Amino acid sequence: MHRVPLAPPVAGAARRRSVKGALGAAIVALTLAGCAGDNRSIESEAPDVASTTSSAGRASTVVDSSTITDSTGVGTTQTGRQPEGFTTVTLELTGADPCCVWLADSPEERSRGLMEVTDLGEPVGMLFAYPEEGTGRFYMFNTVLPLSIAFFDGDGRFVSSTDMEPCRSPDPVECPRYPAVAPFRYALEVPQGGLDDLGIGSGTTIAPGAEAANCAGF
Repeated sequence: MHRVPLAPPVAGAARRRSVKGALGAAIVALTLAGCAGDNRSIESEAPDVASTTSSAGRASTVVDSSTITDSTGVGTTQTGRQPEGFTTVTLELTGADPCCVWLADSPEERSRGLMEVTDLGEPVGMLFAYPEEGTGRFYMFNTVLPLSIAFFDGDGRFVSSTDMEPCRSPDPVECPRYPAVAPFRYALEVPQGGLDDLGIGSGTTIAPGAEAANCAGF
């Protein structure tokens, strides 16, 4: 039988070390590649901070609920300040003559509300109109005038009313909340006591009307 001569032991060990070294280098390379891939994946899946940041606070008399935005408001009182940037509309009332009110029907307008206002002008109050019924609470942070508020459901029917006092605290968290007793779509704020003057109470139904360019005739 012919015998194939074996390689010298030292050379064989060197070859084995060479193979092991190559395999080790390959494993390290794969491991590093895997780590780099993981890092890229994490970065690509990381959310945009702007998309997850809550918005800044809004205004003085706003609803505090999941469906209607809560907010804080900023600014200082100005003597004789009237609402700015709002339209005025007629408001039909059952059993009474129509009146004229400021309308807050966008998130920005509802956020400002009557914050810092000291003079309503010709309109009798401000109507907050929401896209649909919701539950919530109003508060009076940064609001100067004592107010009465009446809540109405999606059909304009009276839900409840209450008086609200200005909150003097610099921290809106400390301001009392004023809830409706049931879901509502409209909220009418008037100077405190004004609901009685308008005859608004149990059984009243309201219907927002057309834009009124001039409230002097009401």
